[in-house]
Amino acid sequence: MAETLVYILGAGGHAAKALNNLLRSLDKESGLKVAGFISNEHPGTISHRGYPVLFSFNTVPDWLDLSKALYHSAVGDMHIRRQLAMQAEALGMRPVPAIGPNTYIADDNLDLGGAFMGAGSVIETGCSIGKGLLLDTHAVLEHDCTTGDYVNISPNATVCGGVRIGSGTVIGAGAVVREKITIGGGALIGAGAVVLSHIPDFAVAYGVPAKVIRYRQPGDKIYK
Repeated sequence: MAETLVYILGAGGHAAKALNNLLRSLDKESGLKVAGFISNEHPGTISHRGYPVLFSFNTVPDWLDLSKALYHSAVGDMHIRRQLAMQAEALGMRPVPAIGPNTYIADDNLDLGGAFMGAGSVIETGCSIGKGLLLDTHAVLEHDCTTGDYVNISPNATVCGGVRIGSGTVIGAGAVVREKITIGGGALIGAGAVVLSHIPDFAVAYGVPAKVIRYRQPGDKIYK
């Protein structure tokens, strides 16, 4: 069987986590092999566990055809994660998920796309997820939840049943979102918050119960 190469986009701490997940989940029968990292910031260096940063998207060798390769976009900042994914797909590359140990996915037919699932994370039945989901360590998406594209759900966060989360939103570490809540796109839910009511687009909400304290501007960096 011919091997299909998998490239990890990014070369930071989250990329190291993605590498570990991929090395655990890709067996010989899959025909997939991790080639190394593509990074626009650190080309030509050695990154994690001996895997090299091969090149940036600006320096892809002319002779290299990436149209049959797979990618996993592995940057915590969803703006950069989305940008790298778009660059990969412009070259014909397709996404592959990076699934950690002791995860649980209730529905076998769920399209994970390029999702990252940290160790012990859960996606229950009836969920629908967008592109580039980052479901971090021990985070839980309960039944019938829907996420937009490039959503971050941080470690130990719990999203209860029937919740809708818009694209580009971050749910902070340890936060709890009550069932059937809608959280708009581009929102930021603070660590440890308990969300009991709907949250508008681009709102920043903290506390128990969570209250909107300000609004972000479209395109703002999420980590401020």
